[in-house]
Amino acid sequence: MPLVDDLKNASGLDLIRRRFLGLLGVGGVALSATGALSTLVRFLRPSVVYEPPSRFPVGPIDQMPEQGVVVLRERRLYIVRQGSKAFALSAVCTHLGCMTHFDHGRQFLCPCHGSRFDLDGKVLHGPAPRGLRRVKLEIEQGQMVVDLGAEPGPEVQLEDG
Repeated sequence: MPLVDDLKNASGLDLIRRRFLGLLGVGGVALSATGALSTLVRFLRPSVVYEPPSRFPVGPIDQMPEQGVVVLRERRLYIVRQGSKAFALSAVCTHLGCMTHFDHGRQFLCPCHGSRFDLDGKVLHGPAPRGLRRVKLEIEQGQMVVDLGAEPGPEVQLEDG
């Protein structure tokens, strides 16, 4: 059977409809290609999350009180000094991750669920399952330096002077 050219007898409305459907198909393909190309460009561009460094100085030793706690709220950290020894504690409660507060009555309090910790970070009153996490504290050139990414070491022995 030979091919029949059905456009010879087509009316103007049929030609307009065919042209419209053809343009609609080309537009759909172009829209899909644009979406795929934009996804490819986004994939090729690096998406890096910049976080603050895990190792940072917190201040000179001589500005630390002999007995007491320095609260670094933006870093969620406490620096505790007891005479010639100093150590760092995380201010995040081990129960559900709430931010604890230093009570000048010589303990740390979790305002959300009532946990209490002593100055060494040990649990005095639950529901926290364990004490506050120790953080590595070092002395470098007269500056106290905290390293959040390292395993905590022993308490830092400060020089008397």
